[in-house]
Amino acid sequence: MKSKAHFFGLLLLFFATSSLIAQSSDEKEEDAPSLVDKGSLLFGGSIALTSQGGDLFGNNNNRFNAFSFSPNALYFVADRFAVGGQLGYTVSWVDGTSSNTIDLGPRAGYYYDLGNGFIPFGAVGLSYNYAWVADGDLDADGWGFSVGAGAIYTIGNLGISAELAYNWEQQDVSFFDDFEEIVNGNGIGLNIGLVGFLNNRESRATSEEKEIVSPIRKGNILIGGSFSLESLGGELNELNEERVNSFSILPGALFFVTDNIAVGPQLAYTINWTGGDENSTHGLAIGPSAGYFYDLGNGIIPFGVLGITYSRVWVSNTDVSRNLLGLEVGAGTLLTVSENLALSAQVNYNWTTTAEADPVSGDIIGVRVGIVGFITR
Repeated sequence: MKSKAHFFGLLLLFFATSSLIAQSSDEKEEDAPSLVDKGSLLFGGSIALTSQGGDLFGNNNNRFNAFSFSPNALYFVADRFAVGGQLGYTVSWVDGTSSNTIDLGPRAGYYYDLGNGFIPFGAVGLSYNYAWVADGDLDADGWGFSVGAGAIYTIGNLGISAELAYNWEQQDVSFFDDFEEIVNGNGIGLNIGLVGFLNNRESRATSEEKEIVSPIRKGNILIGGSFSLESLGGELNELNEERVNSFSILPGALFFVTDNIAVGPQLAYTINWTGGDENSTHGLAIGPSAGYFYDLGNGIIPFGVLGITYSRVWVSNTDVSRNLLGLEVGAGTLLTVSENLALSAQVNYNWTTTAEADPVSGDIIGVRVGIVGFITR
């Protein structure tokens, strides 16, 4: 069977609130060219890396590691209509054994610029996929298609994209020379990420010179978080008639009590459930966090953060529950794209232990890439 690593929050993608959008948007000139004009290039993608170990995650002395990279690019062959390609590579490994997956195929989309920073779109894609286990006799190849619809909110030549997509995939699985089986599966997911446009249009920003003001001053607020939704089904995902669903939301905010230093709460909620099953698994975490940010004055803001969490995991309609304590340390960089928005890249270490007489612990190392917003005075 094809082996895939599904992970959220590592291609950790952040959102801006409506108040941030109001502060960041500029009026579009009537005669200004559109980002979706013929000759423009739209590019995007995601990257994720995670490593986890410890008894808490059932890995004993072996760490489970996963890496994913999925770039894509579209060229506008006509106004509003773009074609291009998409590529995906995933590898996961533990105890010297690795599982690999590669996807490659064309993608096309129709984009309509409403003129106020919003670009609704629809897109379709086809893909050839191949999966294999290194140093093993298990491999699979097949094809799939995807259909999606969503919208892009643009800030200059960058955009925040949200797309609801349906994916269907079929694979021919072979093991040694005497076993072969054709399986298929499907998934429904909400993808939130960052995209960029390359073209010759003039910037929306005013040409008047403005005083550069750092966004990490006392009294400002840094807002970020992540959101994910997924529904999987079919034999390819090792499921029968029931679908496996998951949802998570992780908002966070930091208030700058002085220039460069910010403190605030962090919150996380996840739920996993299977269709037809009355029992669902829930997780809720909350705790304080603090960070130090240093503005280099060229749009780059290195930072370090520290957080402590208390969390509870439980299964509905049962007495099964567990309390956890966690410590999180991270370091990264912000790249500001406007007065109120920035790209974020962060390396994170998280250590978690059960709050019980005989504790069980584990740790995760991951990379987060996404968007954060500033509410400024």
